[in-house]
Amino acid sequence: MPSTRTYAVVALALALPLLAWPLASPPPNPPDPLTHDAGHVAPADSFPVDDLDYRFEELSDHGQAVVEATIERPDGVREPYEVAPGEGVPEFDYGDDAGPYYVLYDGAVYRFHVGQSYVGPSGPAVVSRLASLLASFVLFGVAGYVWARN
Repeated sequence: MPSTRTYAVVALALALPLLAWPLASPPPNPPDPLTHDAGHVAPADSFPVDDLDYRFEELSDHGQAVVEATIERPDGVREPYEVAPGEGVPEFDYGDDAGPYYVLYDGAVYRFHVGQSYVGPSGPAVVSRLASLLASFVLFGVAGYVWARN
């Protein structure tokens, strides 16, 4: 029959990796997507030319694809159009102070609000690390209690 101190050593051996794992590997944080929201402003002939930021034809090929996909969304879709980081319109600034961009497309002017939405780590990834920390604290307590009783 093993001594009670053997149980304490086993509890410590289990607690150490349970403590080290969440500290050594934080929850994975997925990249934050770039968001695009477009709204019709006015027909091209009634909008001041000086306030126009881009004509559709002036944008890069990839920028044209994103602008077109954002404008041509089905009716009733209210969520912003999202693309992966690095896949946005190269001509747009996606920083915090990015203002609206006015783009002439198909005879009308559209206002584009762009940004980056925060996704954050997934719930199961966070919960598994917190559970591991809790289990390690319990095992450390059990090991200390068993060791002190002897």
